[in-house]
Amino acid sequence: MSEIFEPKNIIVTGGCGFIGSNFVHYVVNNHPGVHVTVLDKLTYAGNPENIAGLPSDRVELVVGDICDAELLDRIVPGHDAIVHYAAESHNDNSIADPEPFLRTNVEGTFRLLEAVRKYGVRYHHVSTDEVYGDLALDDPAKFTEETPYHPSSPYSSTKASSDMLVRAWTRTYGLRTTISNCSNNYGPYQHVEKFIPRQITNIIDGVRPKLYGRGENVRDWIHTEDHSSAVWDILTKGRMGETYLIGADGEKNNITVLRMILEAMGRDPEDFDWVADRPGHDRRYAIDSTKLQRELGWRPAHTDFAGGLKATIDWYVANESWWRPAKEATEARYRAQAIFHVLGSHAPYGTYNCTGSGVVKSWADIARAVFEAANGNGDRVVPVSIADYYAGAAGPVVPRSTFPSSSRSGSTCPTGRRSLRSTCPCFGIQLYYQNEPMVHEGLADGRALHALYCMVNCAVKLISVIKLDGIEY
Repeated sequence: MSEIFEPKNIIVTGGCGFIGSNFVHYVVNNHPGVHVTVLDKLTYAGNPENIAGLPSDRVELVVGDICDAELLDRIVPGHDAIVHYAAESHNDNSIADPEPFLRTNVEGTFRLLEAVRKYGVRYHHVSTDEVYGDLALDDPAKFTEETPYHPSSPYSSTKASSDMLVRAWTRTYGLRTTISNCSNNYGPYQHVEKFIPRQITNIIDGVRPKLYGRGENVRDWIHTEDHSSAVWDILTKGRMGETYLIGADGEKNNITVLRMILEAMGRDPEDFDWVADRPGHDRRYAIDSTKLQRELGWRPAHTDFAGGLKATIDWYVANESWWRPAKEATEARYRAQAIFHVLGSHAPYGTYNCTGSGVVKSWADIARAVFEAANGNGDRVVPVSIADYYAGAAGPVVPRSTFPSSSRSGSTCPTGRRSLRSTCPCFGIQLYYQNEPMVHEGLADGRALHALYCMVNCAVKLISVIKLDGIEY
């Protein structure tokens, strides 16, 4: 075992997120001589309430971006180590819009490594087991530190890229670094977009949970406190340049976990809805943490998954004021993602004429913009019917008008139908499309088109999802 490293002043990036904030709590509770500077951009997934109440002489919050080199030049000097948790981490979001994942996970890691190189501080890189791809459901094998990388989503590929940067900078510049790849975490302060807290909060709200595919996908669950203790052991005792896998032998498939949640909350274990699987959904993750346990003597403390899950449920029941503000925006993003996937499938059948710019956009492009608007601005979704929409339930209704002659041949739609017109808050350009459920100039089905219209036509801070003929987009 290497000589023990005893930091006194550390930076924790993403320390207002789920896993990062739990690590901050762990350090404060177990290592009283350590001061923590939390560097967090406070995106939708970062919540300063996660570290509220911690002693101000022990924990300092710096709101900022890990990609800001000048900011790093100001705060890194004087610290002993950086523990890098900050990341875009939600797979569904990465599928809908990969760009933020490239910036935060790849460029952000690069900026931190350059600061580490400049100021000579110790660096620990927190990563994921998803970089290894997935395992067959009937394969007894587990991931080890020697497993080849085979990421399968925009999220996991950007995390794999960041891991490779750490290894390259370590070898090239001699940095003092370690990497950990952990399995799926659960516990308090997890954002309600994630699998376990989303199911819990939906049940609290009386909403039937939804399960991807057949529910056979297996995840290796670990309590976030065990993850925190493992990261501390690696930071202080790990060998430089080494990678350690963190897991607690907690393999469970998704349908088992959902049924456990339902039963623990007094519901029928079959009281959920099946939904179509997401693209590229990994089948199974499983961690072999032998190296970590053998070299550093680490052991998980939370080995009773049912007990840990019940404690997690109790935490969300008792802390509704913490998760409630994020719940509506989260469900808005999920509904917008559904529209992205549904309308994206219509792309071969038509395009969208965005006048003023001369650009023709596909339905997938428009749907992506709608998702970005919801994701970026924290917009909320209000389900309304078409009749309620025209009655003003979703905000001001743009009057029906004719196509201007500049955008079509003639002053009216060639079919003689009246059409809707609005300025899209996503693109800032004029959108023209048909109100009636019929195909015009190769555009997609009118029902999907109208649902999309009702989304982009509302005020910038309100996105509406329309229920048409019993179909919820």
